[in-house]
Amino acid sequence: MISIEEVAKINNLINSCDELINGKFILSEYKIAKILNDIGESKEVYKLLAECMQNFNFDREFSRAEITLPRKKFVLPEEPEKILPFVFCLLMEINNKKLDLNSFLNEYYSDEEGVDPFSKFASETVKPFRNIIYNYFKEEEAEPEQNFNVPETEQPEKEEPQEEQSEEEENIEKFFNECENICKDILSELQYERKKDLVDDARYVVQTMIMACEEKNFRTLSALIISFGAMSENLKSIRFLTRELKNILISFFG
Repeated sequence: MISIEEVAKINNLINSCDELINGKFILSEYKIAKILNDIGESKEVYKLLAECMQNFNFDREFSRAEITLPRKKFVLPEEPEKILPFVFCLLMEINNKKLDLNSFLNEYYSDEEGVDPFSKFASETVKPFRNIIYNYFKEEEAEPEQNFNVPETEQPEKEEPQEEQSEEEENIEKFFNECENICKDILSELQYERKKDLVDDARYVVQTMIMACEEKNFRTLSALIISFGAMSENLKSIRFLTRELKNILISFFG
């Protein structure tokens, strides 16, 4: 049985993958780092990848993926048990600067006129990875009422007293309000942050979290809260507020 906490962590990973797939090249390195961070946060995903990594040789599979004739292109392995460790290692190479993403895209994904190389890359690599993770844990659910995709504001239809529904709605509203207030406090503190080179990215993420609060988008908000924790470690002025934000998310599942 997958715990509620693990469901949330896996859901964060799915959302991080979706952000990369649906996004642009800008901030791609940050989004890749988010995916890797989410993988490390989930013991279930990490365990699955560890099993797939046994007897897996990334260098060999990378060479096989490089197709030069009739034109240069990059083709993933067909087997799901190879796709998972392959994409994971590929993202690690990019994140660790061992593989330059821009050069990689220009070499293998810029062959079709009018097709954005980054979108093509994300669709052909991260999307299969995301779908395998999603389908695997969807099948692993022990209880049918435990939805893999954590609902945003809608709840499964069930016959409950109106009083209980109202209390649940109040808790959800309180959650979004508390998160939004802390995000606004973080924005205020960022004005005085000394590490100006990190402030712009942090401000962008926090503003996106505020939008998620206003739209009552739980999936996006929870994914950003978890990933923002790693980013804020280098910003002393907002560490405490970021931890408070994460505690609110944990308490919401409690």
